[in-house]
Amino acid sequence: MAKEFEMRQTAQRSVKAYQGKTGELDMNMLAKYQIVDDIFKRATYIPDGKNHGITVLLDWSGSIWKQVNDLLEQSIILAEFCRKVQIPYRVYLFSDAYQKINHENQSRIDDGLNKNNGYILEILSNEMKNKDHTEMMWYLGSIWNGQLSNGYRYWNRVVEAWNTWFEGVDEVKEHWDIQGMERMYPQTFTLGGTPLNHALVVMRKFLPEFNKKYGIEKSILTVITDGYSHGTNLTRLNDEEQKDYDEQKDFIVSDEVDSWDIREQKNIIDPYNRRVYPFSSQNRYSYNDFSHTQNLLDWLAKTTGVIVTGYFCLEKKGDAYTLLNHIRDGIEDRPWFDLEGIWKEARKTGTVIECHGYNKLFVTTPKVLSVEGEDELEEKYFGAKKTSLIAAFKRNQKSKTTSRFLTNEFIKEIS
Repeated sequence: MAKEFEMRQTAQRSVKAYQGKTGELDMNMLAKYQIVDDIFKRATYIPDGKNHGITVLLDWSGSIWKQVNDLLEQSIILAEFCRKVQIPYRVYLFSDAYQKINHENQSRIDDGLNKNNGYILEILSNEMKNKDHTEMMWYLGSIWNGQLSNGYRYWNRVVEAWNTWFEGVDEVKEHWDIQGMERMYPQTFTLGGTPLNHALVVMRKFLPEFNKKYGIEKSILTVITDGYSHGTNLTRLNDEEQKDYDEQKDFIVSDEVDSWDIREQKNIIDPYNRRVYPFSSQNRYSYNDFSHTQNLLDWLAKTTGVIVTGYFCLEKKGDAYTLLNHIRDGIEDRPWFDLEGIWKEARKTGTVIECHGYNKLFVTTPKVLSVEGEDELEEKYFGAKKTSLIAAFKRNQKSKTTSRFLTNEFIKEIS
């Protein structure tokens, strides 16, 4: 990823290169001063690249329990990429199940938050020192292991995967070594609901502060999720607004209009620039209204200048059908999508869908997210038959191609 990013950055700077006068005389041209106006040396100027910044929001809801490892992998990859190319970054979990702990007596602290609200929890940051970063990898490894090690059939696979991912933290030789690390499992980081809309509203404050702090010119917001946000009190009407809403509705209904025929739209008044942005669709009865999230993302893009990308993880074909219907409902002419084709590509390499609110929405499956393409074959193939080597080589190359599709698409987006 780092190599691809740097190549694209270099190519873009070369395209924008221009020539200009240096103010110094070109001695080779000086003899022609009577017939040539330009006798000054020229130099090629290559403008510096834009300062980048990446913010990642990772879904921490109950529905992702099967994909926790794959989604954590994606977050770690993005963080390590940013660390490699020295891009400022933040990785947050968004959750409504997090509870603070009183460490003196290990009791949970109730701060009054309910299911309609939530937290964003910073897990990785460019400001972390190496010691803090390594410590966080211990915690992430414990969470990762807690989800993966449910079952004795996969001991060797678990040990191998742990040593691959957390090489800089520690090395284990048996499954029980990993089980012993579960003592570090952060019990407060449990899975819960999906307060994505809540997190996006909070980002309206965080993103400008993040961009200003590092002088970021190209800010990327990446949302990694497998579902749809529930409601949040931050986007609900207050008492005065609710009263005004009820009065308007009563006025229309009193005119012998069926309430089901009423088209309504709620707007956001941005607290900083005081401008109005659309928020709700006419379907006010949908609890998981995807259009709310889309409009909030669009609002963030217009007010903070952030470029929004998303990874939407599908577990089964029905999930693809639901997502495409949600996207389709938000488009006026309601186009038809090739469900079979999109599902096939999502399972094979992942695919990109145009979607309001997202600059690019990467649609994928857990299998694609977890694919790895190593540069070397396993030791068991040393001295193997030619046919076995050819088959293994083909599988290896296929894995590389698959795992690099979304990577390359992401790099195109941010470079």
